[in-house]
Amino acid sequence: MKTYGVYGCKDENSKAMYVGHSSLSLEQLERNHRNYFKYKDGVALFFRRRLVKNGEKWVFGWLHPPEKMTAKNAKIIEGKCIRQFNPKYNIDRYPEKPKRYKWLKN
Repeated sequence: MKTYGVYGCKDENSKAMYVGHSSLSLEQLERNHRNYFKYKDGVALFFRRRLVKNGEKWVFGWLHPPEKMTAKNAKIIEGKCIRQFNPKYNIDRYPEKPKRYKWLKN
């Protein structure tokens, strides 16, 4: 088992912008989101583009602190947090049930 936490990003008015899970430290995952374009394999997710464009004052924090668990359990907790906080830029409300959005353009 790996260590995972569920994080949230909120704007300067404390409105939920995004929820995700990660095995990285909060500092590392924030750096990855804010600087995705600097990485060869960086992906321009909708949230990341909005973060770079409008989110200079947006803040990252743990909603569920890191602990040893399976990736599946992390996705279940992430999904519960998404449905509770209703973040603006989460497209999938049920990450524990992955879907393919072939029609979605980044």
